[in-house]
Amino acid sequence: MPNEGEVRFRYRHDGMRVEKQVVGGLTTKYVYDGQTVIGEIRSDGTKRWYVVGAMGYICRIDEDANGQILARDYFVYDGLGSCRALVASNGVVVAKYDYDAYGAIRGQEGQRSNNFKYVAQIGHPTDEETGLIYMRARYYDPEVGRFVSEDSGRNGGNWYPYTEADPINKVDLTGRESKSLEEFWKGVEEAHKYVDLFFLAKDLIGLGANLIALIDFIRIVLKATDPLDVEITWGKFMNRWNSSEIEYSLDAANYIAGQIIFGGGPARVFMQGVTTGGRLATLVIGYAFRIAFT
Repeated sequence: MPNEGEVRFRYRHDGMRVEKQVVGGLTTKYVYDGQTVIGEIRSDGTKRWYVVGAMGYICRIDEDANGQILARDYFVYDGLGSCRALVASNGVVVAKYDYDAYGAIRGQEGQRSNNFKYVAQIGHPTDEETGLIYMRARYYDPEVGRFVSEDSGRNGGNWYPYTEADPINKVDLTGRESKSLEEFWKGVEEAHKYVDLFFLAKDLIGLGANLIALIDFIRIVLKATDPLDVEITWGKFMNRWNSSEIEYSLDAANYIAGQIIFGGGPARVFMQGVTTGGRLATLVIGYAFRIAFT
């Protein structure tokens, strides 16, 4: 028979944890985006959702069983990526944490529950029931500064130490691989470049589709003899320009303004400006032809 308070886990095919069951308590199911937890769904119907940005978790949103928002808290990190505080949406600090070198909590203020504490920015949750930190491939015990199981790759002569006994300058991303903070953030920066290229390609494709739709609209309008035909053609053109497309372009324009104000790369700002401006221009030009020929 299972013991009261016993904790059980289930994992998916790639080893990522998908469920935590506390015997006599709650069962939590985890929602992932790749290998990053973006949601927790509990057996009592409550949920917690995480907003993730390029630099890790930004905030979390708690919902009751009816979907009503109970709290929205923002993470405050130190240079290692550990959560030093939780700040509510009204600006009130609702929790504070202090750690020793290996991540054991040495001081805590506030009663707000929080699974993401030590090196939380890279997505490692702490289990309150065991005190262990889940680092994907293995569990880490911050009280002793060691993993509870050996390195499956058996790298080096000792398979249990955390970050090669250098927790001040290194982090472990997967439970198998420790990296210096410089290496880690350099990798994040490199990843951003590929993400930028992907969205640039997406924007260029969108701009091309808008230009084709505009050219087709103008061609038909120039041949039209009945204003009704122009209106019908305009309706078809606007099928390309639905509300989500307009919202996307406005968000992109807002992003460009932010990049200019806060010092984004000039090439990135320029290309984003060209594609966004071009997409909005097709809408304006199309509307001008509509007015002129009706």
